[in-house]
Amino acid sequence: MAIKEIFEKTQPRENNGQKTFRLYEFQIYFGISILLEKQKNKEDYCLLMDYLDDVVIMDNKDNPSYITFYQVKTNEKEEISLSTIINKEYLSKMCYNLNSFVEENSKAIFVTNSAIPFNLGNRKSKIYVKDFKDITFLDIKPVSISKILENNDKKEEAIEKIKEISGCSFNPDDVYLLKTDFSIDDFEDSIMGKLMNYLEKENSLFDVASIKALMTELHDVLRKLQGCKYNTKVLSYNDIIKNKAFTSEQFIKIEQDLKNKQIPLDFNKVFDFAKNNLSYIFNGDNIVSIKNNYNDFTINAAQNSTIYEYILDKLNIFDPKGIGKDELIYEIHKYLLRDPLIKNSEFYKNYYEYIIVVFIYKI
Repeated sequence: MAIKEIFEKTQPRENNGQKTFRLYEFQIYFGISILLEKQKNKEDYCLLMDYLDDVVIMDNKDNPSYITFYQVKTNEKEEISLSTIINKEYLSKMCYNLNSFVEENSKAIFVTNSAIPFNLGNRKSKIYVKDFKDITFLDIKPVSISKILENNDKKEEAIEKIKEISGCSFNPDDVYLLKTDFSIDDFEDSIMGKLMNYLEKENSLFDVASIKALMTELHDVLRKLQGCKYNTKVLSYNDIIKNKAFTSEQFIKIEQDLKNKQIPLDFNKVFDFAKNNLSYIFNGDNIVSIKNNYNDFTINAAQNSTIYEYILDKLNIFDPKGIGKDELIYEIHKYLLRDPLIKNSEFYKNYYEYIIVVFIYKI
C-alpha cells in the first residue's frame, strides 16, 4: 500500500496535546533546520507539522517513496535516559507510526537537546541487562538503535529487553536517536546561523533585514501549520497536505518573493547603474537630496508593502523586448500607469523612478 493511502487510513495517536510554548517553538525551529538541510542538498521534500508526529518528512508530496517521523522532546536537564523515553511512551508512539507504515520505507527518530544514557547496566533499572557496558548517546547525526549497540556484546539481549519493557515491536534498524546541535536556550540564534550559512553558500545577496524576514516567514508558516485544527476522520491525503505540509516549492517561492522586495542598500551603486546603464538621472536638486529621497523610498517601501508587492507583480510580467535602454524607464512607467490602483497610489507617485530603477538593477 502506498504512503498516500496509508496516510488517509492512519489516525493520529494524539490531537494537539498540551505542550509548553517553548517546546512548540523548539519543534518549529527543528523543522526549519531540517528543511534548510534539504534545501542545502537540493533535495525535494514535503514537511508536515504536528500530524502523526511532531515533524514528519517525505521526499515529495505527490508520490512519496519514504517517510521519516521525528518525535521532538526538550529537556531542561543535561540527560534524558532511555528508561524515561520508554516510561513516557515516546518509544511506543514512534513504533505506532512505524507499524502503520511497516511495508513502506520509513523510520522514526527520537530528537532531544540532551544526552541519552542507556543505563542498561544499572541493576535498579527496569531494563537491566547483566554485564551490559553502558553507553551515553551524544551524536548530532541520526543513528539507529542497531548501530548504537553494534559493538556491544549484549546487543541482542538489550534490544529484546527494550522491546519487552516498552511493549513495542520494532526493527532496531528503523528506530533512531538524535541529539540536536542547538540547546533549549539558544535554538533561535543557532537556526538563524544555519539560515545565514545556507544563504551564503547559495551566493544570496540578502541583507540582514531580509534574512530576518525570511526566518520570520518560515517560522510563521510552520507555526500556522502546527496549530492548524483538523478532523482526522474526514481528511483526504490532499487535505492533509494542504493543511499541515510545507514543500520545497513553497520555500523557493518565499525566498524569491523576498528577493524581489529587497531594496539594495548601496545608493551609489544604484545611482551609477541608472546613469551608466540606463542613461537616467534621478529627479532632485543635488546628489544629497536624491540620496535622501532614496532612503525615504526604502522606508516607505516597507510601510507600503502591499502596494509595493502589487507593483512588483506587474513588473514581473512586463516584456521589455524591443525597448532601448534610453526609453526603458519611460516605457515601464507608462505601462504601470495603465493600472488605476498604481496610478492613484501616493507611494508610486512619490517613488516611481526608484521603484523602476531598483527593479531593473536587480534583474
